[in-house]
Amino acid sequence: MRLSTTKQLLSIVGCANGVAGRQLGCEKAANVLQESEMLQRCRIQHNWRSIVQEAPSGRHLGALPGVTIVQKALAEQTAAAIRNNEELLVLGGDHSCAIGTWSGVAVALRPVGDVGLIWVDAHMDAHTPESSDTGNIHGMPVAHLLGQGDKGLNRILDRLPKIRPSNLCLVGIRSYEPPEKELLQRMGVKVFYMDEVNKRGIEDVMGEARERVSRSTVGFGMSIDIDGFEVSDAPAVGTPEDGGNMKVYAHSRSGRNWGIRCHRPVDIREEFLEHRGCKMAVEVFFCDNNVLVGRFHFHFEMLIVHVLMFHLSSPSSHLRKLRRCHRLSRSDDVIVSRIWLNIEHGGDLMRKKPEGIDATAFLHALPTLDMRNLVATEIVEFLPRFDDDNRTSERLVVNLIETIYATKSFQRLTSRNIEDRRCLPIDELVDETRRRASH
Repeated sequence: MRLSTTKQLLSIVGCANGVAGRQLGCEKAANVLQESEMLQRCRIQHNWRSIVQEAPSGRHLGALPGVTIVQKALAEQTAAAIRNNEELLVLGGDHSCAIGTWSGVAVALRPVGDVGLIWVDAHMDAHTPESSDTGNIHGMPVAHLLGQGDKGLNRILDRLPKIRPSNLCLVGIRSYEPPEKELLQRMGVKVFYMDEVNKRGIEDVMGEARERVSRSTVGFGMSIDIDGFEVSDAPAVGTPEDGGNMKVYAHSRSGRNWGIRCHRPVDIREEFLEHRGCKMAVEVFFCDNNVLVGRFHFHFEMLIVHVLMFHLSSPSSHLRKLRRCHRLSRSDDVIVSRIWLNIEHGGDLMRKKPEGIDATAFLHALPTLDMRNLVATEIVEFLPRFDDDNRTSERLVVNLIETIYATKSFQRLTSRNIEDRRCLPIDELVDETRRRASH
């Protein structure tokens, strides 16, 4: 198979999937974009190859049978496009469509080599059905492309993993859960967290990511979840992460789950965060089986937060009061099954959570990348009903398409012209140079 070096019509495959997401609505994106006046005015000539329709079978893990059907159908479409040497763009849909997109691309390219993948997202999407608390399959595509999780999803078109860990880079991650991070660390996947993007700049990070995924591959793809961008740049997404309220789950020694919600942006790191010398006003809601059983407002002298465990050190009078109100013994590790902490102030403990990728900076970074071996692009998680009056998210999707494929077309055309000139006999090359100079 030979990767094309000529300007081509962009072949678009839509995936009308949404039941695997946190909320419904992304299944409308492909049809909205197909009718979009912005996309119709796009400078990149394109043709809609097909739109793969959803096969609903339920929600959360109940969606698994239907998602499997849809991803197999999508994989067949993307594999056929690659084998036909088409310029491929996939427009989803929730991010579970990545399983079908890259399964098809990987299987079609396997006879000539592996494919690399740059995953631009706010989330790791590396859960398996066993590790996910929500059962939302849009949070699982990375794990399945790496060969983990459900066999119906990780063996689409063939039984091999679709992406090697060394050929995968995640960019812009700012929301994840411990099982996802543990899986990616164990498999050796490179993750560029949002704080690194902020320090180095998106151009530098994308340049390194592109170099990494191209080292031992015949080409690379980009899977772009628009919730990876700042909310002001992409308001119409199903899972926004704007640096506001952050919810994490902690496990006590007795194994029950405690929820922690901080009303001010807090960056909860792997290490313990500790602050002494400043009282912290904390409002605690005690819920047993989601029923509110108590509410208190008091101060702690010290708060320590860890991604897997937290401990509150406070005057013993508060603890006696809590135990008395809830008839708890002194030996109880867990007060109740769920606690929400609304931290109002906390001095140095409060760190600003990283915002998303700046869309303008990202668009400016794309032309600096070598796109000649880009085999496919996927743009997902556009939820049309949440878009603003200016259709900001729709405009971002179109701008991404134009920038990516205008860059690729220019780079390939320039490369081909250089190669053509190298093949000219010296006397013809001199004559051509003189003609150009005379004009």
